[in-house]
Amino acid sequence: AAAAGNSAEALHAAIEAAEVVGVSKVEIEAANCALQGLEAMPWVYVPSDGLHLDIRTGPSICGLRTEGMLMSGERFLVCSERRGADGILYLKLKDGRGWVFESKPGVGTLCVRRSDASPGAYVITQNESAVTRSCGGAGEADVVARLQFGTRISVLEVKQKLPVRGKIRGRIAQPAGWMDLLDLSSGKHWAHRQTHTRFGL
Repeated sequence: AAAAGNSAEALHAAIEAAEVVGVSKVEIEAANCALQGLEAMPWVYVPSDGLHLDIRTGPSICGLRTEGMLMSGERFLVCSERRGADGILYLKLKDGRGWVFESKPGVGTLCVRRSDASPGAYVITQNESAVTRSCGGAGEADVVARLQFGTRISVLEVKQKLPVRGKIRGRIAQPAGWMDLLDLSSGKHWAHRQTHTRFGL
């Protein structure tokens, strides 16, 4: 389940398959946290020209346009991300309206991730996640521990590294130190906020 990437649809299918083959409850709980985190991560449409963006029926800039559109500053949720053969990241809107794209050649970035990360209870969803002494994480010598998939942690403080679309880092209680929570440029998560699941977390 941990290998399903940034697609909520793929992760949901992986969780169902994991339950069938008897994967441990701890791993399934962690995967469920990852799924809910992906489904709740907001994106924002931020065009430099302020113009609207026509929503497409499929993952293609040249695809058929729907009657819907995104307006400048509009926040939206995504259920699937797909990298096209053209190198563009396409985003399937969770509300079912269709597809948009992260950027457009000759125009630049159109959509960016926004993080609502804050202190609280989290679950590790990337195996061997490094914990470092400092927020900067100065290489392997600064690593104090590596956490396994499914480990529960308490995040005490959250900081965003520059540039604006850089990594979100969290200071954790045990083991004491800092770790990556989210990379805003790629969407990769090392941990997701712990949520209530069917197992009563």
